[in-house]
Parts: sequence; structure tokens; C-alpha cells
Amino acid sequence: MQPADDTVLIVLCSQAFTLKASLRAASLLNLKYCGFDKLAAAIAEGSFTAYQDVITAGCTDPAALNAFLKPFHAPDSMMTPLGEAIFSNRAELLEFVLILSGAKHADDAPAQTGEPVSFETFHRILFKLGTGWLGWSPEETWKASPNEIMAAAGGRREMLSAIFGGKREDNNDLDIKDASARAELNALGDLSVTTMSKVR
Repeated sequence: MQPADDTVLIVLCSQAFTLKASLRAASLLNLKYCGFDKLAAAIAEGSFTAYQDVITAGCTDPAALNAFLKPFHAPDSMMTPLGEAIFSNRAELLEFVLILSGAKHADDAPAQTGEPVSFETFHRILFKLGTGWLGWSPEETWKASPNEIMAAAGGRREMLSAIFGGKREDNNDLDIKDASARAELNALGDLSVTTMSKVR
């Protein structure tokens, strides 16, 4: 999967910012809004807070974003130009929420079996994969997107399989040996579609 699949470009008053669907952004926004469907609904309804939350959580250059927003925080500043600039990115932010939820790539995912898991559980599994299987630091794991973590874990599994041998199952890149972990991961493909169906 290409890194560009995990990013969205927005423009605020002629200044471009890149939003990345990092594990941190996905986890924080899902928890704050009790689901990506509710976050998408808030954006669709024009919630200024939701727009700000998504941009702040996803921006890859927080210092540049803060420097851009600083003049608008002055007591005598006018919020209208900033509000118009933010609201003009509605389509991009809704697309970003789809990426965060995994729904954008759900059609490309293989059919999965097993009980659905919550996004909180999914994010916890990904954090374990990043810091445990892959040996990344917590900060590196939080900055990576769910797609990057899954791809890297799949690559590590393939490497270990090539070194130590072992049968690979075509429908499961990670080939999880633990039954409970396998059941959790098997449900991920179906979860994203179910969760976002309300906002499509």
C-alpha cells in the first residue's frame, strides 16, 4: 500500500497542510467521538469543533499549523476567514475519516471471518504489533498509519517464514498462531464496512 493512501491534503487560506491517518489520530478521534460514524456526522453537520479536531489530530506539521492559526487567536481577529477556509475542506475531511476507519480500502480487503472487534481493540492490537512484533518505539508506532503497521507486520512475518520456514496461509498475511489474536484480526475487514455504513 502506498503511503499516499493514508494522507489527505487540505488548503487553509492558500496554505496547504497534509493530514496523515496515524494510529494516534485514529485512536484519539474514535475515542473522543465514540465512533467514526459520529465524527463523520459531526463534520457533515458543520461542527467547527469536529473540523478543528480532525485537522489538529491529523496534521503532519503541528508547528506550521499552530503558526498559521496564531493570528486568528488574537482578541481583535475575525474568525470568518478561518471558518470559511476550514469549512471549504469538508469533502477532504470526510475522506480522511474514511481512511481513519479503514472503510476506504474495505473493498480491496479479502473476505474475513470471525466476530467483529471494536476500534479500541483494533488500535490496541496495532499498538502491540508495532511495539512488540516490529520493535518500534511507542512514538514511531503512534505516528504510523494502521495500514503501515499491518503491512510492516505482514512483511516481518514473511521474513521470519523465509528464514525459519513454515506454511503460509494465503488468506492471512500475518498467520497469527494465537487463536484469540487470530479471531480478533480476522474480524477487521468486516468491521470498517459495518461502522461506516451509517454515513455513506
